[in-house]
Amino acid sequence: MWSTLFDIMYVFSSVKRNIRLPKIYLTGRPFEISFLLDTDFISERDLWVDNLGSWAGTVRRPTCKNIRVNVAGVPDTKHPYYIIRKKYGSHPHSDPPLGLMKCLCYLTRDGQATGNALLSYKCLENCNLRPRPHGNNKHSQSPYMRTYPSTLLKIKERIGSQSPATIWNELSVDSTGNMDIQATLRDRKQVYNARPLRKKSPSILLLFRF
Repeated sequence: MWSTLFDIMYVFSSVKRNIRLPKIYLTGRPFEISFLLDTDFISERDLWVDNLGSWAGTVRRPTCKNIRVNVAGVPDTKHPYYIIRKKYGSHPHSDPPLGLMKCLCYLTRDGQATGNALLSYKCLENCNLRPRPHGNNKHSQSPYMRTYPSTLLKIKERIGSQSPATIWNELSVDSTGNMDIQATLRDRKQVYNARPLRKKSPSILLLFRF
Protein backbone atom coordinates (compact mmCIF):
# COMPACT_ATOMS: atom_id res chain seq x y z
CA MET A 1 0.00 0.00 0.00
CA TRP A 2 2.66 2.53 1.04
CA SER A 3 4.92 1.65 -1.88
CA THR A 4 2.01 2.32 -4.27
CA LEU A 5 1.40 5.71 -2.66
CA PHE A 6 5.11 6.43 -2.89
CA ASP A 7 5.10 5.67 -6.62
CA ILE A 8 2.18 8.03 -7.17
CA MET A 9 3.66 10.86 -5.14
CA TYR A 10 7.27 10.61 -6.24
CA VAL A 11 8.04 8.21 -9.10
CA PHE A 12 5.23 9.44 -11.39
CA SER A 13 6.64 12.97 -11.52
CA SER A 14 6.06 13.23 -15.28
CA VAL A 15 2.27 12.96 -14.89
CA LYS A 16 0.37 16.23 -15.32
CA ARG A 17 -0.22 17.82 -11.92
CA ASN A 18 -2.34 20.64 -10.57
CA ILE A 19 -0.45 23.80 -9.72
CA ARG A 20 -3.54 25.28 -8.03
CA LEU A 21 -5.90 23.77 -5.50
CA PRO A 22 -9.10 22.39 -7.05
CA LYS A 23 -12.60 23.56 -6.16
CA ILE A 24 -15.18 20.94 -5.19
CA TYR A 25 -18.91 21.37 -5.83
CA LEU A 26 -21.71 19.12 -4.57
CA THR A 27 -24.46 18.53 -7.12
CA GLY A 28 -26.34 15.64 -5.50
CA ARG A 29 -24.55 13.05 -7.62
CA PRO A 30 -22.13 10.62 -5.98
CA PHE A 31 -18.49 10.83 -7.01
CA GLU A 32 -14.98 9.70 -6.23
CA ILE A 33 -12.23 11.94 -7.54
CA SER A 34 -8.49 12.37 -6.99
CA PHE A 35 -6.01 15.10 -7.83
CA LEU A 36 -2.23 15.20 -8.07
CA LEU A 37 -0.96 18.46 -6.59
CA ASP A 38 2.47 19.90 -7.36
CA THR A 39 4.10 20.86 -4.06
CA ASP A 40 6.56 23.08 -5.93
CA PHE A 41 3.66 25.46 -6.59
CA ILE A 42 1.25 24.77 -3.72
CA SER A 43 2.35 25.46 -0.16
CA GLU A 44 2.23 22.55 2.27
CA ARG A 45 0.22 24.82 4.58
CA ASP A 46 -2.59 25.01 2.00
CA LEU A 47 -2.87 21.37 0.89
CA TRP A 48 -5.75 20.47 3.26
CA VAL A 49 -7.72 23.68 2.70
CA ASP A 50 -10.62 23.73 0.22
CA ASN A 51 -13.79 25.68 -0.57
CA LEU A 52 -16.06 23.45 1.55
CA GLY A 53 -15.62 25.12 4.91
CA SER A 54 -13.97 23.74 8.02
CA TRP A 55 -13.24 20.00 8.29
CA ALA A 56 -12.45 20.24 12.01
CA GLY A 57 -15.65 19.44 13.88
CA THR A 58 -16.14 19.12 17.62
CA VAL A 59 -17.12 15.44 17.37
CA ARG A 60 -15.30 14.17 14.29
CA ARG A 61 -11.84 15.54 13.63
CA PRO A 62 -9.39 14.60 10.86
CA THR A 63 -6.90 11.82 11.60
CA CYS A 64 -3.19 12.27 10.87
CA LYS A 65 -0.59 9.54 10.38
CA ASN A 66 3.14 9.65 9.63
CA ILE A 67 4.82 6.68 7.93
CA ARG A 68 8.60 6.64 7.70
CA VAL A 69 9.94 5.01 4.53
CA ASN A 70 13.33 4.49 2.92
CA VAL A 71 14.46 5.83 -0.46
CA ALA A 72 12.55 3.02 -2.23
CA GLY A 73 9.29 3.80 -0.43
CA VAL A 74 9.41 0.78 1.88
CA PRO A 75 8.46 1.37 5.54
CA ASP A 76 11.63 1.80 7.56
CA THR A 77 11.63 3.30 11.06
CA LYS A 78 15.38 2.89 11.62
CA HIS A 79 16.72 4.56 8.47
CA PRO A 80 13.91 6.68 7.04
CA TYR A 81 14.56 8.89 4.03
CA TYR A 82 11.04 10.25 3.52
CA ILE A 83 7.96 10.63 5.67
CA ILE A 84 4.58 9.92 4.13
CA ARG A 85 2.05 12.20 5.79
CA LYS A 86 -1.55 11.04 5.59
CA LYS A 87 -4.53 13.09 6.74
CA TYR A 88 -8.11 11.93 6.32
CA GLY A 89 -11.57 12.58 7.69
CA SER A 90 -15.25 13.18 7.01
CA HIS A 91 -16.86 16.59 6.76
CA PRO A 92 -18.45 17.38 10.16
CA HIS A 93 -21.38 19.26 8.62
CA SER A 94 -22.34 16.86 5.84
CA ASP A 95 -25.84 15.46 5.49
CA PRO A 96 -25.95 12.48 5.71
CA PRO A 97 -23.14 12.01 8.24
CA LEU A 98 -20.03 10.54 6.60
CA GLY A 99 -21.49 11.62 3.27
CA LEU A 100 -18.37 13.53 2.27
CA MET A 101 -14.85 12.25 2.96
CA LYS A 102 -11.39 13.51 2.10
CA CYS A 103 -7.89 12.02 2.18
CA LEU A 104 -4.55 13.77 1.64
CA CYS A 105 -1.15 12.07 1.27
CA TYR A 106 2.19 13.70 0.55
CA LEU A 107 5.93 13.20 1.08
CA THR A 108 8.28 15.25 3.21
CA ARG A 109 12.06 15.24 3.20
CA ASP A 110 13.98 17.17 5.87
CA GLY A 111 10.73 18.75 7.00
CA GLN A 112 9.74 20.04 3.56
CA ALA A 113 7.02 18.75 1.24
CA THR A 114 8.38 17.23 -1.97
CA GLY A 115 7.04 15.49 -5.06
CA ASN A 116 3.30 15.15 -5.60
CA ALA A 117 0.48 15.34 -3.10
CA LEU A 118 -2.48 13.01 -3.65
CA LEU A 119 -5.83 14.56 -2.70
CA SER A 120 -8.97 12.38 -2.88
CA TYR A 121 -12.67 12.96 -2.23
CA LYS A 122 -15.60 10.57 -1.90
CA CYS A 123 -19.15 11.91 -1.88
CA LEU A 124 -22.40 9.96 -1.42
CA GLU A 125 -25.57 10.54 -3.41
CA ASN A 126 -27.66 13.56 -2.38
CA CYS A 127 -25.02 14.70 0.08
CA ASN A 128 -25.09 18.36 1.03
CA LEU A 129 -23.46 20.63 3.61
CA ARG A 130 -25.50 22.25 6.36
CA PRO A 131 -24.91 26.02 6.43
CA ARG A 132 -22.83 27.14 9.39
CA PRO A 133 -22.75 30.78 10.58
CA HIS A 134 -19.33 32.38 10.78
CA GLY A 135 -18.22 35.73 12.15
CA ASN A 136 -20.42 38.56 10.91
CA ASN A 137 -21.95 36.35 8.23
CA LYS A 138 -24.73 34.66 10.20
CA HIS A 139 -27.23 33.96 7.43
CA SER A 140 -25.15 32.75 4.48
CA GLN A 141 -26.26 29.51 2.80
CA SER A 142 -22.76 28.93 1.39
CA PRO A 143 -19.89 27.18 3.23
CA TYR A 144 -17.35 29.47 4.81
CA MET A 145 -14.28 29.63 2.56
CA ARG A 146 -11.08 29.88 4.54
CA THR A 147 -8.27 32.16 3.37
CA TYR A 148 -5.21 30.09 2.52
CA PRO A 149 -2.74 29.82 5.43
CA SER A 150 0.09 30.85 3.08
CA THR A 151 -1.72 34.15 2.47
CA LEU A 152 -2.21 34.73 6.20
CA LEU A 153 1.48 33.98 6.75
CA LYS A 154 2.36 36.90 4.49
CA ILE A 155 0.47 39.16 6.88
CA LYS A 156 2.25 37.78 9.96
CA GLU A 157 5.66 38.19 8.32
CA ARG A 158 4.99 41.91 7.75
CA ILE A 159 2.89 42.85 10.78
CA GLY A 160 5.86 43.78 12.99
CA SER A 161 7.57 46.09 10.52
CA GLN A 162 4.75 47.57 8.42
CA SER A 163 1.45 49.25 9.15
CA PRO A 164 -1.78 47.32 8.47
CA ALA A 165 -2.68 49.83 5.73
CA THR A 166 0.65 49.27 3.95
CA ILE A 167 0.29 45.48 4.24
CA TRP A 168 -3.23 45.64 2.81
CA ASN A 169 -2.12 47.76 -0.13
CA GLU A 170 0.91 45.60 -0.95
CA LEU A 171 -0.92 42.27 -0.72
CA SER A 172 -3.85 43.65 -2.71
CA VAL A 173 -1.47 44.60 -5.52
CA ASP A 174 0.29 41.21 -5.31
CA SER A 175 -3.03 39.35 -5.72
CA THR A 176 -4.19 41.39 -8.73
CA GLY A 177 -5.34 39.01 -11.44
CA ASN A 178 -5.60 36.02 -9.08
CA MET A 179 -9.00 34.42 -9.69
CA ASP A 180 -8.83 32.28 -6.53
CA ILE A 181 -10.74 34.18 -3.86
CA GLN A 182 -9.14 32.10 -1.10
CA ALA A 183 -5.69 33.37 -2.10
CA THR A 184 -6.72 37.01 -1.56
CA LEU A 185 -7.54 38.99 1.56
CA ARG A 186 -11.24 39.48 2.32
CA ASP A 187 -10.92 43.03 3.65
CA ARG A 188 -8.73 45.42 5.65
CA LYS A 189 -10.15 44.10 8.91
CA GLN A 190 -8.45 40.76 8.27
CA VAL A 191 -5.08 42.54 8.42
CA TYR A 192 -5.93 44.54 11.53
CA ASN A 193 -7.14 41.40 13.33
CA ALA A 194 -3.73 39.79 12.77
CA ARG A 195 -2.03 42.31 15.05
CA PRO A 196 -0.80 40.80 18.35
CA LEU A 197 -2.79 41.78 21.41
CA ARG A 198 -1.08 44.35 23.60
CA LYS A 199 -0.33 43.10 27.10
CA LYS A 200 -1.51 45.33 29.92
CA SER A 201 1.25 46.73 32.07
CA PRO A 202 1.46 45.63 35.75
CA SER A 203 0.32 49.10 36.88
CA ILE A 204 -2.86 48.87 34.81
CA LEU A 205 -3.57 45.37 36.13
CA LEU A 206 -3.27 46.68 39.70
CA LEU A 207 -5.92 49.31 38.96
CA PHE A 208 -8.40 46.59 38.00
CA ARG A 209 -7.86 44.82 41.33
CA PHE A 210 -9.07 47.76 43.43
